[in-house]
Amino acid sequence: MPSFIIKRLHCKCGNFVSNGMTSEIAYVKLAKAFDNSGRQVRIKSVRLQKRVCRAFLTGPKKSSRFDTHERVVANALYGGVKMARRMTYEQKIEMAKSININVQEEINPDSCIRGVYGFYAVKDMEEIPFYVGKSINIFCRMFKGGHISDYLSGVRKNGVQKRIKEYLEKGYVIKVRILRKVEYIGDGFVQDANRLALAELEEIVRMQEQGYCLTDDQISEAVKTKSERQVWNDKFEN
Repeated sequence: MPSFIIKRLHCKCGNFVSNGMTSEIAYVKLAKAFDNSGRQVRIKSVRLQKRVCRAFLTGPKKSSRFDTHERVVANALYGGVKMARRMTYEQKIEMAKSININVQEEINPDSCIRGVYGFYAVKDMEEIPFYVGKSINIFCRMFKGGHISDYLSGVRKNGVQKRIKEYLEKGYVIKVRILRKVEYIGDGFVQDANRLALAELEEIVRMQEQGYCLTDDQISEAVKTKSERQVWNDKFEN
């Protein structure tokens, strides 16, 4: 299928969003569906494009009222949802790369890095840090039911995934980097847990002093948000 037709489908019908499928993944799955079908499936008109979109959103069980071409494409897209969830780590990494989400090479399936990570939106000479987090295993935090894995499965409402989507749509490349490694010392669970939490907080504050990471999900877990916000509002907003 010519790439311009896929782009028209994307632009005319908006995002493919249903049961975790998103426009970026749908784009890839649609291209594969056409390759696997020997290019016998064709989308030639805007009207047909919209019908395929509706067939996909309806789901395969209710797509009988659509013609064969529409069902082939819709079902291929629909099947991509489950496929995204069953992918190996390597496949998830490659899928992420294909939509311009890259992780530092050191963050790989064989790594077990405990520490603080950062998400950056990069375009030309511009770098925007937009999220800082911590994990006892940064790779798993990305790809085992975490930030990137969730994005590939279609999550868009949460803060991190929503911002990833917004930056990608603006032409940025997303990069994930290790900001600080925090090894276990072993003198006590409380001490080790607090060292990791402190490292995260220090990195968040460092970013915020530069004007980044100022969203509500970048407030320390130790903050009693409701009561402290009220006191702050009374003091500074009146």
